[in-house]
Amino acid sequence: MVRNQEGAGESELILRGRKANARFRGRDIVLERGDGRWRIPLTAVERVHVSGDQLRTAEIMLTPAGEPATVYRLECRSSAAVAAFAAAVEAALPERMDNSPRQNGADLVELLQNEESQPDPERSGIIRARLAVLYVLIVYLAGLAVLFAAGMGAGRIAGYAVGTVPLGWGIVFVWINCKGAYNLWVLRQRGITVVATFHRREYQRKAGSKNFYRFADTEGNSREYSELGRPVREENERIELSYDPQCTERMAPRLSKTIRTFKVLGFIFLALPLLGVGLFLVPGALIYALLF
Repeated sequence: MVRNQEGAGESELILRGRKANARFRGRDIVLERGDGRWRIPLTAVERVHVSGDQLRTAEIMLTPAGEPATVYRLECRSSAAVAAFAAAVEAALPERMDNSPRQNGADLVELLQNEESQPDPERSGIIRARLAVLYVLIVYLAGLAVLFAAGMGAGRIAGYAVGTVPLGWGIVFVWINCKGAYNLWVLRQRGITVVATFHRREYQRKAGSKNFYRFADTEGNSREYSELGRPVREENERIELSYDPQCTERMAPRLSKTIRTFKVLGFIFLALPLLGVGLFLVPGALIYALLF
């Protein structure tokens, strides 16, 4: 007999695989693949098995009905995420006898939405990031060809090659700081400060465990925030943050004076020097090759 625990699976748990994602919502599983979004009710699930190298594969086996069972496999980089997902689903499965007749679980699976009508924002971001890396690589190789054609010495070519590292990090750090400063300026002008309460914890492939906080805006809409913030009166379940009522994505937490000081010092003594060294070594070398 499969055991069932009361109240299991009330909060959503997400398992992000390499080619598909699965969202456990307590009473069902939403499977997101390249061919669409599929809803799998728990009544259609026989069990969830953890397998594969280093236990990083979750196998969602549907109930069989006199024929081989349908199995959905999700390969994830985090074995902890796979184990947590499998345990949560197993705990919420309906109670049934081992020898009781089963309905074919594949007949209960429902197509929710075609993937083409609403693409996965995470996958779209990955594609844009890869295209950006490709464009930067093309520009870098073109600059290297200009230096060779101009007959620059080995020292300047080496400086150009090495300078891409501080230039890249400098651009990233300066962009992050400038964007954060602009958001803070906007929030000071028209932001609304609220207290957000911890809602759920999500496992992500690169960031690992990530906490999500929920709050209600002035219009009664439920919104979420997923970055670090200053706890309210040392209560880790709640953070204080400001949001822009005119832009749903612009939110920022209240940070301590220590963190704000470190941010300013990092911008002055890390981001700006890296950017300056990178500009001198990379664009500076190209300008010298073209003008002199």
